[in-house]
Amino acid sequence: MKKITIAALAVFFLLTATAASNGPEVKESLQQSFQKDFPNAENIHWGESKEGYNVVFTVKSILTRITYDRKGKFTGSLRNYSEQILPFYITNKLKKKYPGQLIYGVTEITTTNDVTYFVKLQSDKYWTTVRIDPDGSNDIVEQYGRDN
Repeated sequence: MKKITIAALAVFFLLTATAASNGPEVKESLQQSFQKDFPNAENIHWGESKEGYNVVFTVKSILTRITYDRKGKFTGSLRNYSEQILPFYITNKLKKKYPGQLIYGVTEITTTNDVTYFVKLQSDKYWTTVRIDPDGSNDIVEQYGRDN
């Protein structure tokens, strides 16, 4: 999981997603479980892959993608959101380590074992992506110049 980048995960989820109008036949028990777990979900789109099912939806404007295996068991999720939703201890740590940089956006990747955050920082000169592990350790995974 340490070497996976945001781009690779985005491609994975895009390749496995299918539009709801031509969506797969998802087990009714999985759909019922999903509705119970996410009663406020909107813009729900189910997809299917060799490994199982995925669902893309929003709750309070947070874009979320969840994957399930063929038996309907949760295997992972990816959420995109703003700084306000990021846990305070992570926000505080980033602001101390990268002063003067703004938190542009967050991608949270959850597996059955842990949660990893990829935070996009913006400075006058650079876009920087920082990976933060569950223990709070962090490292830069990509950095590139901004076109001003």
